[in-house]
Amino acid sequence: MYRLYFSIVSAFISTMLLAQEKETHVNIKVEKGGGSFWGTPWVWVLGAGIFILLLVAVARGGGSKQQ
Repeated sequence: MYRLYFSIVSAFISTMLLAQEKETHVNIKVEKGGGSFWGTPWVWVLGAGIFILLLVAVARGGGSKQQ
């Protein structure tokens, strides 16, 4: 019974997916100079650097070793 139900549901889903409209319109406008703060590459580089430093600090466990 499970296989029959799964077959019917998968056929319905594939029919719905194939029935989707193929035509899409994508409009991307890039504005120079007046963009957002997060769009600048140096912000992402700085953020990635800080994230890596924090990840290393957490992975080391603070650097204190007990014997």
